[in-house]
Amino acid sequence: MLKISILDTPSQRRLTLEGRLIAPWAAELNLTAISEDGENALLELLREGIKFCSSGVFTKHVLKQLARSTRQYLGGK
Repeated sequence: MLKISILDTPSQRRLTLEGRLIAPWAAELNLTAISEDGENALLELLREGIKFCSSGVFTKHVLKQLARSTRQYLGGK
């Protein structure tokens, strides 16, 4: 089960995902922006060995950039 909580403020919309991001919910998640905090959270997950699967061009690009950062952090492994 996936719970998505939405917090709207005048300057941002924050989505909090809780649970497992698996089918059929994974297909419903579309990203148009990722904050620096969000990138840092994804980077930490990548460094812990979490695997991501994405279909959107933007999300694929961000994950590719973060994967490069992870490889640099790990000394080119």
